[in-house]
Amino acid sequence: DFEVSVAEGLFVSAGELNHLRRTACELLDSKRSEIKTEKSDAVYTLNKENKNSAEPIKTVIRVEKASQIPENLCGIAAVILPLEENADIIGNFNLPFIADIPRGIVSEETLLKQLILFKNKGGKAALCGNLSHIELVKQADLVPLGDLGLNISNSESILTLKNFGILAAVI
Repeated sequence: DFEVSVAEGLFVSAGELNHLRRTACELLDSKRSEIKTEKSDAVYTLNKENKNSAEPIKTVIRVEKASQIPENLCGIAAVILPLEENADIIGNFNLPFIADIPRGIVSEETLLKQLILFKNKGGKAALCGNLSHIELVKQADLVPLGDLGLNISNSESILTLKNFGILAAVI
């Protein structure tokens, strides 16, 4: 919250405010584009054991851009990649790739086309942030996984989603 005190008769048009917002966003984008990313030759491994289970711990990494995926991955079970990101990189790794479906409103037809393209490039699964995504993911012949948007908070919600075809979930 903030308070502004101005003299009477002062006015800023909506057009001018929008211009100021656009200018601020352009400056922010410009500063963000100056950030350089570097490739690393490091080898990423996970040597933890799950002492409470016969199953080994599975580590899944989530990236915003395909360029963030290290070349030397060891102990990584899968990679989550935004659906709109270029999926051509999938062939460079011997790992399952999971599509992160955008949270914005996209037509079901467009989303299904993107999911099928992801599948054709080697994708294996997709994170479903709402119930309508589950059926689209199945139509694209990908494995549906529950995402945070499904508000999974207890074992009952997981069991209910299992009936919809969800095999695993982010909680």
